[in-house]
Formats: sequence, C-alpha cells, structure tokens
Amino acid sequence: MLVLIASLGRAPGVITGTMDALIEQGKKPGRVYLATTSDQLIWDGCIPLIREEFHKHYPNVELRTEEACIKSDDIYDEEDNAEFMRKVAAIMHKEIIASGNEVYLSLAGGRKTMSAAMVLLGQLYGVKSVLHLLVDPELESKGMIKRLAELPEEEKRLVLHPPAESRRLIEFPVFAIPWKIDQVILALDRGSSEDPHLDKIVRGMSDRTRKLLKSILVEAERAARR
Repeated sequence: MLVLIASLGRAPGVITGTMDALIEQGKKPGRVYLATTSDQLIWDGCIPLIREEFHKHYPNVELRTEEACIKSDDIYDEEDNAEFMRKVAAIMHKEIIASGNEVYLSLAGGRKTMSAAMVLLGQLYGVKSVLHLLVDPELESKGMIKRLAELPEEEKRLVLHPPAESRRLIEFPVFAIPWKIDQVILALDRGSSEDPHLDKIVRGMSDRTRKLLKSILVEAERAARR
C-alpha cells in the first residue's frame, strides 16, 4: 500500500492539491497521516475542511490526524522538534519496517524545520519519495485558512483543487542509507561502528546530537510495537 505523510500548517490546500496530483499519476494513497502541531487554527479550520474534502473526493482513503500531532502549537525549540521527529519516525517504522508499505513524504505545509526533520528520517527509513507541491502564486496567496474561509465557494474549490495547469508536483530522489535501523541505533549508542562509512558519520556527530537521534529512533521503534 502507498502511504502519504504530509506536513500541514495553516494552508489546507497543500494536502488536497498533493492528493489530486498523486492520483493523476496513478499513485493514490491508501492512508494519509497529517504531520502538524496543536495550533487552534489548524484544528478548528484546516483539519475539519480536509476531513470534509476527503469524504467528498477520496472516500476510500484513510485519514489519520492524531499520530503525528505535537503538543505545542508550533515548533519553538529543540524539544518540540524532537517530539515531532519521534512521532513521524514511529509512523515510518510502523509503515515501512513493520508493514512493508511504500511511504511518500509531502513537505509543502508547515515549518521548514518540519521539512528538514522529515527528509532526514526519510533517508534513515528509506521512504519511496519526497514531494513538494508548487501552485500558481495567485492561488497560493489565497490558501491560508482565514482568507480561504472568506472566499466564494467556486473560488475556494480552485484553491483546494488547483487545475493541473496551475500546479506542479516536484519529486525529489531519496538516497536511503544502506544500513538497517538497528545498526544505526547500535552505532549511535557506541559512538562508533565496524562499518567504516557509518563509523565516520557517527564520529562526526556531537555527543548531544548522537544521543538525541538515538533516543528518537529507539522511542519510535517502541511506539511502533504498541
């Protein structure tokens, strides 16, 4: 099964636009996770609208909104970022390692730090592809939820479902690491590895970074087994 993990900020059209583009390519996800924060505007405005759009346009696609939502309303510090990484990593572990599914990442929404974290984890877990949605500036400027909610219905449809000529789905190649997650965790724990390439990577990390990444991967593995 194809699984999509999509970062979400205050512009819900990045989710529906990405879905439309993937479906046009014959890559319809069976399950979609929204990776986001507890921002009230997202939960009061964006997510109810996205749920409605999924019910109308993608009725057979499972939408998951809770697993990758952090407690904070934004990414303010390293702790928030680590929580985000743990939640996304747990989903990747469950979907890729435990279930053998193909996972795509959409980075069009949310903060840049969310995108960076997702790309790093995507390389570690071996996601299928990393995606970004480009939309014509005129439509993009109307995409934030406060402005979107005030638009006439027909105009709102165009923002949520841009026609093919008004959007472009960019696909980035993923250079997945050649080591299993267990090997990476062991190397991070020891600060070294018998594999010379992995050894060079972990020795180049600060102790703080190495311990943080190890804890994220270990906790993700535990969470995926629950």
